[in-house]
Amino acid sequence: MAPIGIPATDISNDPLYKAVPSVKAGNDLVFDDQDISQAFATDSVLSVPYALEKVVPLFAEKVAK
Repeated sequence: MAPIGIPATDISNDPLYKAVPSVKAGNDLVFDDQDISQAFATDSVLSVPYALEKVVPLFAEKVAK
């Protein structure tokens, strides 16, 4: 989840978000780095490589659990 304009904790602490079955199972990832969130939101030739560079390790770590 890429929060834009709000803190990541607003999402991760939201009761409705926490009620989603995949979130309950620990299969979620909320980006707490504003640069990553903005890179996803911008979707430009510069932001896409940056976002991929940053999130692939985060996804790999999450999947490995």
